[in-house]
Amino acid sequence: MIPSPAIRVVEQTSSKLVLLYPPNYLFGGMLLLVSLLLLFLTLVLYRIQVREPKVNWLTTGLGIFFILLGLLYSSNHTVFTFSREAGRLSISRSIFGITSRDTDVPLQDIRKAAVETTGNQRRLVLVMNSGSVLRMTFSTRQASYYATADVINAFLVTAASR
Repeated sequence: MIPSPAIRVVEQTSSKLVLLYPPNYLFGGMLLLVSLLLLFLTLVLYRIQVREPKVNWLTTGLGIFFILLGLLYSSNHTVFTFSREAGRLSISRSIFGITSRDTDVPLQDIRKAAVETTGNQRRLVLVMNSGSVLRMTFSTRQASYYATADVINAFLVTAASR
């Protein structure tokens, strides 16, 4: 069974909340399948050419592009760590197994977590005290964003009351 790409709570204590936004294995796998089909098409087109066989660079290039895109979607993940002790939200992104530099946001700068809705697409965001928005997820049809926003808001309210 393919793991769900839904954001989930990894750890929830009175002093720490850790959320994982996992890779989208299904979409990444579909892109890899498309790339294999394109590369197979390249091979077939190469083999059926009678005179001076030439590589079809369009299908080869698209195949390689979709391989890289499929690997990207299958390997990236983001970890959000809300810590009362540090008083910060730490955002750690990993792509192809390489973790990028963390982004830190002071907890007191975060007003609330919300779900942006556009048509039938949803995105989990953090609304800052300044009015700006920090996007936590891609736009998807995930309904679980509402529950995740509630968990974050409960943590922020408890953090503010201490």
